[in-house]
Amino acid sequence: MIDQNLTLAVVDLFKSFTQGDQTLTVLDGVNYVFELNKTYAITGVSGSGKSTLLHILGGLDEPTRGSVRLFGKNLQLCSQQEQNIVRNKQLGFVFQFHYLVKELTVLENVMLPGLIAGEDRAFCAQRARFLLSMMGMDAKEYMYTTKLSGGEQQRVAIARALFNKPAFLLADEPTGSLDAENAALVLDLFFKARQEWGMTIIFCSHDRVMYEQMEIVLQLKNGRLEPREV
Repeated sequence: MIDQNLTLAVVDLFKSFTQGDQTLTVLDGVNYVFELNKTYAITGVSGSGKSTLLHILGGLDEPTRGSVRLFGKNLQLCSQQEQNIVRNKQLGFVFQFHYLVKELTVLENVMLPGLIAGEDRAFCAQRARFLLSMMGMDAKEYMYTTKLSGGEQQRVAIARALFNKPAFLLADEPTGSLDAENAALVLDLFFKARQEWGMTIIFCSHDRVMYEQMEIVLQLKNGRLEPREV
């Protein structure tokens, strides 16, 4: 039996968008339980709702109906402040675009989650340097992110996402704009982080080479999440 206190789950999840006088339903009663220390891939055609599902899982978007439950707690019933704390402490996000702050150095970008959480600045710098070393980016900590290549920027974004040792890493097409070598490196970094503290990876991708390395491969089709068709 699955311990609900060790999961991220969606319950009867619906998401609809209104376009003019028409309603488009992209998530149609999704139910699923993501367990700790496992790796998941979510596949599906463009527009199937993969990003929408991931954003709702991370509290970046609200469902039309249904709930997201982290460690048994209904996030929809939490205050905005509580949701912000959960996102910063328990969830890590990596997107296809890195969303780094161009006015900050590489080191400062990675430190941000810790500073937002109120951690000591010296501790944040130490933790950030450890992560940058893990990413092979320690020699560039004082550079501004606009001077980095696309692959390097993505590695900095991953280091930032891992700063608070999230229980769940939500990755939305994180290798979509990278070449094969950098894409493989990104996935390897995910697996290293998972090995360090038992993090769950939920990875959305079109790339078969990438998603087939996950333990559980799911398909979002017609608004439902189900095992991928072989």
